[in-house]
Amino acid sequence: MNANDRVKAIRQANKMNQKEFADMLGMTQSNVSIMERTGNTVTEQNIKAICTTFNVREEWLREGKGEMFLSSKETLINRLKNELHLNDTEIAILNIYAELPQEDRDSIIKFAQRASTLFIAAQSAPPAEEPYTEEELAIYEKVRAAKEKERGMSSGSTIGESA
Repeated sequence: MNANDRVKAIRQANKMNQKEFADMLGMTQSNVSIMERTGNTVTEQNIKAICTTFNVREEWLREGKGEMFLSSKETLINRLKNELHLNDTEIAILNIYAELPQEDRDSIIKFAQRASTLFIAAQSAPPAEEPYTEEELAIYEKVRAAKEKERGMSSGSTIGESA
């Protein structure tokens, strides 16, 4: 199956005719017809539009690898990435956070609240030395370990890289 066949498969999976598919993408029915015809190039712009509009995995559309559609978590994270212009590091942080148990998430929230309170206080008062609690240090270590794990699992990219 080539990219042209995969475009058609996406349209059919969404139970749309070419006109309906074209309308969703803001193009003409003849453009969809051309895209679906074997041998024609599916442009970068069309790949991005199809993937964004129909929650399709870009790797699947380009190469036929993996599942056609993104999971609901991936769809949500993609929307956040696009709407908030998040870079790869920010996405990696969201993914790590999403995988943590609720107890660890609650601890991170408490840590962030305390840190923001200290930051605001530091803006209006002379600097004060506030040591981190054992709980805060444990959270930091868990996040650092998760980042290391993520870095080890990624193929050729690191958590510190940005888009």
